[in-house]
Amino acid sequence: MASPFLRESVARLSPYVPGLQRSGVLKLNTNENPYPPPATVAAALAAFDAEALRLYPEPSCDTLREAFAAHFGCAAENVFVGNGSDEILRLAVQAFTPAAHPAAGAFHPTYSLYPVLARAADVPWKQWELADDGSYGWPEEMPGLGETGVFFLANPNAPTGTLAAPDAVARLAEKVPGVLLVDEAYIDFAGPGATALPLALSRKNVIVTRTLSKAGAMAGARLGVAVGDPELIDGFLRLKDSYNVNRLTQVLALAELEGWAEVRATAGKIATTRDETAAALAAKGWEVTPSRANFLWVKPPAGRTAKGVYDALAAKDILVRHFPDDPQTRDHLRISIGKSEDMERLLAALP
Repeated sequence: MASPFLRESVARLSPYVPGLQRSGVLKLNTNENPYPPPATVAAALAAFDAEALRLYPEPSCDTLREAFAAHFGCAAENVFVGNGSDEILRLAVQAFTPAAHPAAGAFHPTYSLYPVLARAADVPWKQWELADDGSYGWPEEMPGLGETGVFFLANPNAPTGTLAAPDAVARLAEKVPGVLLVDEAYIDFAGPGATALPLALSRKNVIVTRTLSKAGAMAGARLGVAVGDPELIDGFLRLKDSYNVNRLTQVLALAELEGWAEVRATAGKIATTRDETAAALAAKGWEVTPSRANFLWVKPPAGRTAKGVYDALAAKDILVRHFPDDPQTRDHLRISIGKSEDMERLLAALP
């Protein structure tokens, strides 16, 4: 029973459920990077002076904003840095749902945190179904779009791994009456020419978000970044916590940018393993959605169920992701890409 002191929107909320966390198993269920961050991060961590933790960090991450601006080829005023990209998504719901466009929305299925953030804030939620094959063949007619103040587009999409080309994203930006937030958490695995970053730097209503949790291998440090028009970025700065990114994370993020060539190399290695695993699963009769992320969206062959395969793998200490409560997702599994030897173990363990 919920406390009578809770807001109604919180009391009735079904919270976001992260992938199962368990030690001593092969974790292919949380899209974590199987490789460490670049050597520059390890060096910065070793050199970090613990006494510095008695001091507050830079409140607006100005040094880091300048570094990301140089990385992206824009001005610091185009950049916001957050406590993981999830903080940025939450702030977007708060900032970009004015009375004229009070709703938030996305295609479905997608990252399941989006509707949770909207409902927690008592913001109306709208969604539009993707094609049955999980591709980004989104509908031409989108009833209710005119009410949408912020539209979340995960690109590549989670959990399907599919990618919308920049020209398709541009067409969507023209249709959305409010802000189009392009969540590029997995863009580093997608190959060249996939990002909507130029769109965020040329249009007033587009924001691109990135994270260091995936290709950057710093999920435990929590660092996200948004790029967009300075007036949109100002909305984040008005709403953020006083010191939203801790001092150590700011130091490690700067070191990560210095070692970005290593990040790119690791992302390429993961993409190669992804494609090899996809081919191996297809050869075994699995239905594999073409992926541009660091995971695969797959359906077992006839005669097997996603739940049955999930349970069989878990019994062998291999965790993958299953979303059983949604008719659009319950027949599939999402498999994070590990090292080559991890995927060989997975393939050998399949029932």
